[in-house]
Amino acid sequence: MEIPRYPYVAVDVPESESEEAGALLFELGAAGVEQRDATTLARGASGLVTLVASFETHDEARAAVSELPPATRGSSTSSRSASAPASSCARPGAR
Repeated sequence: MEIPRYPYVAVDVPESESEEAGALLFELGAAGVEQRDATTLARGASGLVTLVASFETHDEARAAVSELPPATRGSSTSSRSASAPASSCARPGAR
């Protein structure tokens, strides 16, 4: 059985900003958002919450990243969102 692949954007944010960041990802077209932290099986970044937002297409995922604030872009991204927390780090990918 082949593991399904889906376009996603992962964003690391402080816990206090995770609800707002998750809402922003939905506004940017995410079909779903998974929250990972120290208590989940797949852990979030140390001291942060990792939000993994799934998208229908890679183009939609890239467009969402391009809408996130530039200060939140990780080294592997090419864009970000205006209302995402400045302390976050987004990275597009496929799973």
